[in-house]
Amino acid sequence: MASDLHPDALPASGAIAAIALLNALPADVLDEAAATARVRRLARDVRIFDQGEPAGRAHALLSGCVRISQAGSDGEEILVRLIGPGEIFGCVPILTDGLYPADATVMADAVEVSWDPADLLALMQRHSAVALNMVAILGKRIGETQERLRELATQSADRRVAHTLLRLMKQAGR
Repeated sequence: MASDLHPDALPASGAIAAIALLNALPADVLDEAAATARVRRLARDVRIFDQGEPAGRAHALLSGCVRISQAGSDGEEILVRLIGPGEIFGCVPILTDGLYPADATVMADAVEVSWDPADLLALMQRHSAVALNMVAILGKRIGETQERLRELATQSADRRVAHTLLRLMKQAGR
């Protein structure tokens, strides 16, 4: 079940300051981001978006856990990432082809904040610090993906499993 929170329950700028995208921004920018945000409570197992679906929102997690997964052409699902509080997700499509590249499913009851893509792009255009935060986040994720590819190409199955377990424990321990 997903339910929008009452407008009075929308996050104050202080609540969204913990989101990596909005890290170290002045109060007026946080207020601007909060003004265009939608906040929802999400129950476990709620599908937030589906792979291949047009991106309707860019998301960030305030609490809970979200699983990002992709299905291959054979239908087999792989875990791409676990999203924890403060992390953004579903933002790549607003910078690319407009389609979500993966599924997002709630793993533990969550509260998310999301923005219309046009609102988030406008915020990034008006405030370069938001755009630079986005670049830093996506750059870090590209680096993590490159590390995973290196592991696949150069390490034994046992070592890959061990690294995957360590990575998931680190993500879940945020």
